[in-house]
Amino acid sequence: MFSMLFSSFRTVAVIFGIGLILTACVNYGPQARVCGLPVGPGYNDYQLAPNTWKITYTGRCGFLHNRIDLTDRNEDYILLKAAWLCSQNGYPWFTIIARENPPQDHDVDTTQTYSLTVSGFKSKVPQALNSSFTLSSLTQKYGISEATLSR
Repeated sequence: MFSMLFSSFRTVAVIFGIGLILTACVNYGPQARVCGLPVGPGYNDYQLAPNTWKITYTGRCGFLHNRIDLTDRNEDYILLKAAWLCSQNGYPWFTIIARENPPQDHDVDTTQTYSLTVSGFKSKVPQALNSSFTLSSLTQKYGISEATLSR
C-alpha cells in the first residue's frame, strides 16, 4: 500500500514539475511565446485598406507582483504596434479611428484583448500622432527592439 501511494505521489509531483517548467517559459510581452513557440497572447493585425489596419493585442491584465498596473502597458504595446505598422508602410503620421479596451478588473490575473483601428498618413492631419516619435518613445520605455514587432 505504501509503495502504491508513493508511486501516485511521484506521478503527481512529476506532472506538477512539468507544469511549473512550462509556466516559467511563458512571456506575455509583445512577442508572446511559450518556450520559444508563438502562443495566443501577443499581436494580430489586419490590413483593411492600403493605409488602415485593425490591430489586436492580447496581454496579461491586473497587477504585477510589485503592483505595477498592466493596463497602461497593454495600451502602450498596441500603440507601439500601430506606430511600427504605419512607419514600415511609409506613413509618418497616424490617427486612431477606433479603440476597444476591455473592462478593467484589476483583481483578476488573466489575459484581455485590446483593439485599435488606425489610418496612416503621408502628411500631418488633425489629431495625428507621429509614427517615429511614438515608436522611439515606447521602444525605449519598455526596452523592446523593433525586430520584435515584426513577428
